Amino acid sequence: MGKSGFIAIIGVDESFIDEIMKMSGRADTVISDMGIGGYKSIIGQNRKITEVLNGIGMPPHLCGAKFLRAAVEVFSDGFKDNKRLYDVYKEVAEMCLTTPSKVERSIRNAIETAWNRNSYSRFNAVFGKNVFGRYDKPTNGEFIALLVDKVKYF
Repeated sequence: MGKSGFIAIIGVDESFIDEIMKMSGRADTVISDMGIGGYKSIIGQNRKITEVLNGIGMPPHLCGAKFLRAAVEVFSDGFKDNKRLYDVYKEVAEMCLTTPSKVERSIRNAIETAWNRNSYSRFNAVFGKNVFGRYDKPTNGEFIALLVDKVKYF
């Protein structure tokens, strides 16, 4: 899997997105790798991730938020479910040019920041069920799994 970045443009006409992709020089690469509308599905996926992270109150400027987006991309690209979480961190670290320990620590910090800012009821409201109790802060693996399920299936 190659290195990739994310573009999140919300509430903009698709022709405008096409022009931005052409000006950035990425349109040909993206279209050849993913098919004619592939990059639009990535933008849609990023929109869903952004809605979920904003819904639980996770600040978008945290590195952990960027790494969570990359982790969802890793799982969306057919990452095998039987791999350890460390392998996900390793793949994300390669994509983002950092170390696996920084990825793990940043994701943990982002989850903890969102948890401390909001009550567990907000997490439950966003994920649509009672998944967390008052003192049940999610682990990195639990949160990534919930985020992937929410983005892929809802």
